[in-house]
Amino acid sequence: VTDLQFDATRVVSSGGDSLIVVTDITTGEQIQSLRGHDGPVLALQFDTAKILSAGTDNTLRQWTWASDTDGGKSADKYHVYDAGDTLVSISRQYDCALPDLIRWNAIEDVRK
Repeated sequence: VTDLQFDATRVVSSGGDSLIVVTDITTGEQIQSLRGHDGPVLALQFDTAKILSAGTDNTLRQWTWASDTDGGKSADKYHVYDAGDTLVSISRQYDCALPDLIRWNAIEDVRK
């Protein structure tokens, strides 16, 4: 397990097998299994609408929660890092706050 996040109803975990697994916290039943990264998943974060994951394949993927109709397929947003990409440009592209990207990816301030 490379990352583990949870709330009152579910546990979301990732690992070296390139999977993201969503488990019901009370029953232990697997609710959803997400495959899309081409290598280990290093970090993840979620809210009530989506799951965001980052992997060693240099992609940042956004997933939707499983529903009765779509089975939790990957949303159309993911990012392959290119030369010159910055956290600021990525936060603008995906309309998420820079502090959230820093927190989700456990980026340390090297100026300290």
